[in-house]
Amino acid sequence: MPIPKKVQAIQDMATLKTKKQLRRFIGMVNYYRDMWARRSETLAPLTALTSKDAKWDWTEVHQAAFDKMKKIVAREVPLSYPDFNDVLEIHTDTSATQLGVVISQKSRPLAFYSRKLNPTQTRYTTTERELLAIVETLKEFKNILLGQQI
Repeated sequence: MPIPKKVQAIQDMATLKTKKQLRRFIGMVNYYRDMWARRSETLAPLTALTSKDAKWDWTEVHQAAFDKMKKIVAREVPLSYPDFNDVLEIHTDTSATQLGVVISQKSRPLAFYSRKLNPTQTRYTTTERELLAIVETLKEFKNILLGQQI
């Protein structure tokens, strides 16, 4: 199975250019916070940049922390391939503006999916947004999920 698009995009990313990109990266890492030892320590220089009061100034310290976290993520995520004889899990997390999904197996991620909600979808109830995330995942990853126990 190829490396998930989101993870490949992070591995290929040379540097971050905006606070929005930084927040997205930290959010992805924090979703699996228990998976990586010393994650908070590694992310500390990056987290400091996300403050509203912090001026965006990407330095060598930030780049080093970013590169180190990418290596940690890359070492873990690509090693997770599905065992089609075992149960797959879909984990969803939605907010008022976006949805995110992780397909995992035995607490290890297999694939990531996220996208912004359109204006109509932002008015959905929490339950409707969670169900939308599941439906979108089933469509996006039908080649992996079709016929599998979920």
